[in-house]
Amino acid sequence: MVKLNITLLIQLLNFIIALFLLNFLLIRPVRGILRKRREFCDGLAKEAEKFNNEASMRLKKYALEMDTVRAKAEEQREAIRTQAAEVEESILENAQNDALSLLQRSGRETEQEMDAARRVLRDQVKDMAERVFARLMG
Repeated sequence: MVKLNITLLIQLLNFIIALFLLNFLLIRPVRGILRKRREFCDGLAKEAEKFNNEASMRLKKYALEMDTVRAKAEEQREAIRTQAAEVEESILENAQNDALSLLQRSGRETEQEMDAARRVLRDQVKDMAERVFARLMG
């Protein structure tokens, strides 16, 4: 059986003093170091989250700018295509007009040459007819 005497009180007092000393010398500094370490890690985590959020915002901004640039480039391409189609149509129209006028001019020249050839042949027909008549008669 346990005897209750003064040694129990001394050991209890010794335990309480050791508890206060250990708390003051060991537990509080370790808790302080752990708290500082936790605060440091929390600060790093917040900073990392801040950087991630900033990077995410920059990526979204970059994607938005790229979409805007692509849309502008597509508009410019479409404008250039439209302009090229207009130039092509103008060139083709000019070429068709030139070909038509050349065809008409060559047709007129051919008509004139045919008329000249007919006149020459008519003159020659009279002359040949007179020669053939003269040979037949003579």
